[in-house]
Amino acid sequence: REKKKNISSTGEMFSYKVYPSVGVAWIISNESYLKDISAIKHIKLRGSYSKSPENNTFSSAVILSTNVFNEDAVVESFDLGLDFGLIGGRLNGSIDYYIKNVYDCVYPFPFKDENNSVTAIIPGSPFSLMQEGLEIAINGILVQRNNFNWNIGANFTWQSSKIDLNMNE
Repeated sequence: REKKKNISSTGEMFSYKVYPSVGVAWIISNESYLKDISAIKHIKLRGSYSKSPENNTFSSAVILSTNVFNEDAVVESFDLGLDFGLIGGRLNGSIDYYIKNVYDCVYPFPFKDENNSVTAIIPGSPFSLMQEGLEIAINGILVQRNNFNWNIGANFTWQSSKIDLNMNE
């Protein structure tokens, strides 16, 4: 990430940050060696990498305050996925593997007075959040008639989260 501070023509200070991202996809089913296989309707391999500012959106699997924030916090994400459609589109789904790291988070601690009223927010120690997961979704059309469709779907998700409180060691 890049962070720079500059002075504008009016003499005011401003800063900017660079957050790169890239995504690629390969529609494998368009390859000549798969064109003649009638059971394959669509297969796509995709991947992406990005860095972006943290916008207080943690995974719902991690229960933290929505006030986890630091203007320098950065989310680094990597995703690799496979989308498929088979048997004339009657069976389709996706498989996704992802890694998400949030760096330079600060958890604010409320300071309460004798009446239990919050009088100040004290920034805590910086930490990092690392998440890794796998998501699988499969959908199938069991019956498809003029006036009746019967679809079934299943989802599977696995996620592991780790909080690193020793960023400076």
